[in-house]
Amino acid sequence: MVHVPDLLPDTAPALVQRLPVFVLEFAADGACRSTWMSPAATALLGIADEPAATWGDRLLDRLDPGQRAAAAGALQAARRGRDLVHHLLFADGRRLLLALSATTSADGCRCDGMVVDLTASRQAEQSAAETAERIRRQNEILHRISLDPATLAGEVERQAEVICAAVGDSFAIARVGVWLFDADGSELRCLDLYECGPRRHSGGGVLYEAQYREEFAHLRRSKFVAADDPLSDPRTAGYVDGYLRPLGISAMLDGVIRLDGRSVGTLCCEHVGRPHRWSDDEIAFVCQLADQVALALSNRERHRAEAARRELERGMLELQKLESLGLLAGGLAHDFNNLLGVIQGNAELARRRLAAGDPAAAALARIETASSRAADLCRQMLAYAGKGRFITAPLDLGALVAEMADLLGATVARTAVLDLDLAPGLPPVEGDATQLRQVVMNLITNASDALGGAPGTIRVSTALRWCRAEAPAAPGCDAPAPGRQLELAVSDTGCGMDQATIARVFEPFFTTKATGRGLGLAAVQGIVRGHHGTIAIDSRPGGGTTFRVLLPPSERPIPAGGPPRPPAALTGRVLVVDDEAPLRDLAREMLAGLAIETLEAGDGLAAVEAFLAERRRIDLVLLDLTMPRLGGVDTLRRLRAIDPAVRVVVTSGYTAQEIGLRFGDGPPDGFLQKPYTQEALAAAVQAAMRPGADPRPG
Repeated sequence: MVHVPDLLPDTAPALVQRLPVFVLEFAADGACRSTWMSPAATALLGIADEPAATWGDRLLDRLDPGQRAAAAGALQAARRGRDLVHHLLFADGRRLLLALSATTSADGCRCDGMVVDLTASRQAEQSAAETAERIRRQNEILHRISLDPATLAGEVERQAEVICAAVGDSFAIARVGVWLFDADGSELRCLDLYECGPRRHSGGGVLYEAQYREEFAHLRRSKFVAADDPLSDPRTAGYVDGYLRPLGISAMLDGVIRLDGRSVGTLCCEHVGRPHRWSDDEIAFVCQLADQVALALSNRERHRAEAARRELERGMLELQKLESLGLLAGGLAHDFNNLLGVIQGNAELARRRLAAGDPAAAALARIETASSRAADLCRQMLAYAGKGRFITAPLDLGALVAEMADLLGATVARTAVLDLDLAPGLPPVEGDATQLRQVVMNLITNASDALGGAPGTIRVSTALRWCRAEAPAAPGCDAPAPGRQLELAVSDTGCGMDQATIARVFEPFFTTKATGRGLGLAAVQGIVRGHHGTIAIDSRPGGGTTFRVLLPPSERPIPAGGPPRPPAALTGRVLVVDDEAPLRDLAREMLAGLAIETLEAGDGLAAVEAFLAERRRIDLVLLDLTMPRLGGVDTLRRLRAIDPAVRVVVTSGYTAQEIGLRFGDGPPDGFLQKPYTQEALAAAVQAAMRPGADPRPG
């Protein structure tokens, strides 16, 4: 404490004059007056013009009302000779520290005093406390958003709403928005805009790089853009006339959203009204929230990649399933068709040798029919596996259905009404007539089963549809190609299906009935896939079902039909090559009925040996595709190496197109699918042996 007992203001040292010090005296009656006060002290206390005798009262009048009683008590304690330190809070918000050193005497008390201005330091403390509290709240928001399910699930739209609302509630600002660049960075689109006053979300605004090149450039290379005065800031100059002035924006802060080292958008804060200076913690907070948006975007891409991977795995499993079934179908096509060939062929030969009216003819005809149906089942398995590469031609889809009307009517339940709505004048479809008939029959059978014996309607319609890109398709079916598509729709008023049933409807042998019907819908899917088409399903429980088969139209016209020409008389010698003796015997007997001589070989090696020995007497080789020791493909190559002009007809359970793929650039001269009839064998031999003919499948 500086003691100035005998100094007068005009004689006090210059140093003391600059210090905020003073001298007080308390009279016996308690009155307080100032005997000396430095200019610095009078300025701080605001009593330079007050009489010394009223110093105490005037000082108390300037204090905050709630502080006056405590200050009066402190002065009374000083009058009694106590030293003290006391904080003075003035009505105008200033805060001073008052220090008094008291000395008592017989006629009163004298105090040397000093005042120190604590306003700035107090404000700094208060600001620091407010900043600490603000940072604490910001950290709570960051923690909450980082654990938000929307962030973890990559739901960027939902997360943008949460973040914008959090920033708006944390800052005293007008608007907060999340803006994202488009794929090529030429547009900045508003994902969510939050207006803090009405607490309203909106979006959809677009900014174009062509208008804001410099501003876009700053967003691409900066972590943030804090514009305390955006009207004069060069980084936001382009926004002034079209955005900032009309909206009254006085400060703007962009926290740039960066993903994998590149700018993908911004979290933009807009302050309206009085000037605002962005604090370091506000900038850090916005940048951290921008990182949360980037995390949500990253999670969204990860989820999309995982979904694509799962879809790819599902497709691979489907492909493996098809390949496995293809192997099974291939084995059945060989072994089962060999057996069917023996049964059907011998039944046909036996029936032809019976006398007219023989009662056994009917039994043999039934054997032939059953064999034919069994062969159809095998072809259905090939179709499901994608092995049924059909013999296609331009077809009238409506005419094909109309031709089946009587058969379809006999197929449906007696309580069902069959309604045909076939649009005229449709373009043709490129298809295999037999396989497409199978599609219609299987869909009609399925619709009839869906009625469950109850009265109902089954409607078959054809139409020309325009399909948009990525139109919906049934599970396991590709989306239809955009553009014109021929539609075959089969609808029923039956029980309908839920989504779980629809998801499995094309699985082999899956059924909702007590007993399954085999490969009906699975074969439909395979046939339609083989025709480069797709299937859509509309169904709901209790609301019926509609299967829509979509097929691309053919660019070729439907060929004009004509009566088949009768086969010409056949002569010559045929080498029959097959590892199944019953099939060799059957071919020999069928060819003998056509007045053709035969030689036989049990496998490919035996066929090559026989051809070397008898090639000048062999006009045609009837060659099985699948045999031990030497298969049909290698046998054909060896035969052609011996004689390039040799004529070869291949027999197999596969289709002609499949055979063409196996033989590549050296296809056979003809193809005969097992099981075959004597008429089919005669036609194949005649075509292959005709001079100048080139009936090779391609």
